[in-house]
Amino acid sequence: QEELYQEQLEALGPDHKFSATRDAMSRLPLHKMVVRETLRLHGPIHTVMRAVKSPLRFVARDPPMSIDRSYRIPTSHILIAAPGVTAQSKEYFPDPEKWEPHRWESMTDFLGGTEKRGAASSYLPFGAGRHRCVGEEFSYLQLSTITAYMVRNFVFRPLPGVEGVPPTDFTAMITRPVVPARLRWERRSKR
Repeated sequence: QEELYQEQLEALGPDHKFSATRDAMSRLPLHKMVVRETLRLHGPIHTVMRAVKSPLRFVARDPPMSIDRSYRIPTSHILIAAPGVTAQSKEYFPDPEKWEPHRWESMTDFLGGTEKRGAASSYLPFGAGRHRCVGEEFSYLQLSTITAYMVRNFVFRPLPGVEGVPPTDFTAMITRPVVPARLRWERRSKR
């Protein structure tokens, strides 16, 4: 929270009355990284389903046994992908269980807006391919703006005896925190 607040003070000035302009948000890269990292660990969708339109051949390699297994997936099947699996994989993200927004600083393709998309990406909170959410860019802007407004005006703290964030409720199509998700807040005093 404090780091986000300091970014706002440096980029927008202490007297800035928060306004959600695209220019203002473009000067807050840490806010974008916080949203990105939060969606990596707490993605809005837990599964993506696709109908098989033409038969697929899939080869699975079992490294300990050095055995290749080939599967034919017929058109009568539906495939389900879980974007959270690769988003929390050590193969793609060092220390994947840790919430670390600064990991995105070295991902210049993300900061420049040219990141891999589709099946080649290990980060898919908005799906992939032609079914990718058309509201993705708006969502990033909206989430960054809400985060910036909340940080600018409030300080949040966990309730006594509560550590971390609430676990994720996967029982609905769109994920959310397990209810109730409570915390303490107070108005930020302007410095």
